[in-house]
Amino acid sequence: MTFQNVQLKNSGNDEGDILNFFDNELRSLVQKNGGDHTFSFVCEEFRDKDPPMALGLKTKMRLTHSAHTISQIEKGFINMKIEFRVKFDKPIEEAAFKKDYNDLNQIFIGFKDAVELFSEIRFFIDGQLVDYAQTEAIRESYAYNVIRPRDVKKSAPHAHSLWEDVSNYMPNVCGVYVPLSKFQGGKSVKVQFELVIPFTDQLVLQAWRLYPNRILGEIEEEVKTSLEALVWCQVPPKAIADVQKFWGCDLTEEVKKQDEIEEQALNVDGDADYTEKEPTKIPTVHDAPPFVPITTNFTQLGNPSQIVVSVKDSNGVEDLRDRPLDKVLGSGDFLTDKLTVWSCEERTLSVVANSGHISMARTNCAGFGITQEVIEGLMSSLENPIIIPAQELTRHIFENSPSANGFSTLSKSIPLHNATNITMMFPRSTLDCTVFQNIMYEKCQLFVNKKLYPDMEFEDTFGGRFVQYQLMANELDGPIEATEEYMRSIDTPLNDAFHRFYQDGEGNGDLKPRGQRRRWIGTDNTNFGINFQLERGNAGYVFDGIDTGTHSITVQFKGSPIYSNELDSYYNPRLASTYDGKKLTWDLKNHHPPAPEMWICSDTYWTWSIQDGVKYYHLGIPEGYN
Repeated sequence: MTFQNVQLKNSGNDEGDILNFFDNELRSLVQKNGGDHTFSFVCEEFRDKDPPMALGLKTKMRLTHSAHTISQIEKGFINMKIEFRVKFDKPIEEAAFKKDYNDLNQIFIGFKDAVELFSEIRFFIDGQLVDYAQTEAIRESYAYNVIRPRDVKKSAPHAHSLWEDVSNYMPNVCGVYVPLSKFQGGKSVKVQFELVIPFTDQLVLQAWRLYPNRILGEIEEEVKTSLEALVWCQVPPKAIADVQKFWGCDLTEEVKKQDEIEEQALNVDGDADYTEKEPTKIPTVHDAPPFVPITTNFTQLGNPSQIVVSVKDSNGVEDLRDRPLDKVLGSGDFLTDKLTVWSCEERTLSVVANSGHISMARTNCAGFGITQEVIEGLMSSLENPIIIPAQELTRHIFENSPSANGFSTLSKSIPLHNATNITMMFPRSTLDCTVFQNIMYEKCQLFVNKKLYPDMEFEDTFGGRFVQYQLMANELDGPIEATEEYMRSIDTPLNDAFHRFYQDGEGNGDLKPRGQRRRWIGTDNTNFGINFQLERGNAGYVFDGIDTGTHSITVQFKGSPIYSNELDSYYNPRLASTYDGKKLTWDLKNHHPPAPEMWICSDTYWTWSIQDGVKYYHLGIPEGYN
């Protein structure tokens, strides 16, 4: 019964065979050093343009340095600082946050993964263009990094923005926090932040480690930058208050003194007598609301999100405390104490046109030299090509959008080249490229050339069987821990799932199950996709997918919504609510989301050799591997 646990606990431990352990394990703990004690990090500025350079242009950067014989690609990274201006679609009125003395209302603006700044990628070896071009780099980088382990993303500051860090107001994210008070009066706000992009955060370089650049040539990468993948959200005010409280930031007395100075300044002309008023209670960080009805997940920049738009005196709306919670959410006002009302409304945040610039851009190249003996050995070894595995994502957009009954004829005819996975993605807006929520469907299944994946349809898109399939398809079903936001995206329904198991009061089991639609989930759940695995897993790098050459086959997806009408969170993702003091009314806008997308991941490969240098192969299978 404990074999699997013991195996996992002692993986790599072979102390059972004592003689073998001493002769083969302990004797090889210290490896022979082929280096020449010249390890170094070298910083290289971007080559063809001097900062500040406009965002949205192409630029080149070196991934290797001539001072190194061997480049450690897995240790290299790109370091950038970017700046741009953002503005809300509707102005926030002046003095809307006069009662928010400690700036508890702040928004986050940044990327889920810093590498999503790159929208197009190409490579050059000693100035010669490699046969590789990725024009879907944003989506490819998102698809790769969203399924990376939690510990990998936690240990890379300014490279990833985990929701658990953003929602807790942590500093090591690839973005910036901005107080909402800065936007008062319809102002645009300039934001600046740092990005760190490890070379291996790019899918095509994921397997690169040591690269002999002195032998095979220096690598340059050409990228086109874009702000398309920016996301934003309001940080829960309670989290900001907790951080300020931790640091002992009680600004009450300071604010009171500043108010007295300002009030005295209004009476310097002597025409009016100054009358000392009874001090007004000023909220401190201890008065932060435990819950405010804001959107608690990432939103793609350019799309709307529910935020706090003012913190004001209550002035006769004390009765808000007596309303049921759903009425409070519907009205957008939330009374947090006897003094203040926090008002929530939907706002859209966008980048001001032509305001983006890169103020600093450099690569940090790690590497070292090697002995002449090792150089000669490598020259001999590279007479035979070395195959370095890689992967590439291609994106296909369907022609059909969902109907009220879901998908019955969603299909596309395309050739497949070393396809290992097909992931169905469901944007709710044409702007969505790194934000995708659960479609809440049932009876989901993929047909690839009439073959079923899986053989039995998914009962729903959040149940135990579905989640297990997704974890296996992404190699996350073992000791590797998925991120919290990825798990919530595939296992947290957007409706009250418990209602699915209730029957109608008359016991009529033929009726569609009903579930109250949730507008506030409480955590980020914007990494949803349905990944259909086409190859065996846990086999390392093997070419085991589907390859049809130039022959096109039909790929078809089927599924239907679990809930209908205003409860269908995919077919009608935008629902406004109004409250007239007596009744909460939903405005069914019948919003149709854009057509779904099919992201195909294919095995590709690099070859390194003395004769041909560095080459990239995006089609076909290497000789001896089919």
